[in-house]
Amino acid sequence: MNPAKTQKLAYPICTFTYVIIPKQTAKAAELKKFVKWALTKGQASGPKLLFQPIPKVVLRASLKTTALIHS
Repeated sequence: MNPAKTQKLAYPICTFTYVIIPKQTAKAAELKKFVKWALTKGQASGPKLLFQPIPKVVLRASLKTTALIHS
C-alpha cells in the first residue's frame, strides 16, 4: 500500500518473505529452479499485485545464496 503523496514522511508498507531450504537436499535442482524463477521472471507478476520489485542488492544476495543449494 502506497501512502498519499501529501504525506511527505510516509513510506510504503513492506516486508520480506523468506524461503528456508536446506543447503543439501535430494530436490536441490527443482528448488533452485523455483527460487530462481521467483526471484527473476516471477517478479513480473508483482506490479499488477501492487508489490514493489526486490531491491537489486537483495536480489544479488539471494541469487548468490541460492547457488549454495546442492544435492
